[in-house]
Amino acid sequence: MHHEKRRYRLSQAGLRSLRANAARVKPWERSTGPVTCREKQRACLNALKHGQRTATAIRRQQEIHHLLKALSGEADSAIESCSYSERDIQTWISASAGLIEAFDA
Repeated sequence: MHHEKRRYRLSQAGLRSLRANAARVKPWERSTGPVTCREKQRACLNALKHGQRTATAIRRQQEIHHLLKALSGEADSAIESCSYSERDIQTWISASAGLIEAFDA
């Protein structure tokens, strides 16, 4: 028998108590953030846990999106907005067809 973990929920009284405690203690007044160079270096990586939101990764995802549009028949608009040449796209389409066949086999 599979039991799903129960979601954590505060009662109305518990939520009021939590808010009152936070208002009384005011932890934001003592929060300084990173101070040393090492702390700052570590903090600057907070949003990059997996590397999928870097400028390079986003640009690569956009280009893949445009190439997929080209594959789906919207080639004219995709090729115009893509940084690859039409020849590069045709080469990629040919290579992709081979990969798709390999996965289907």
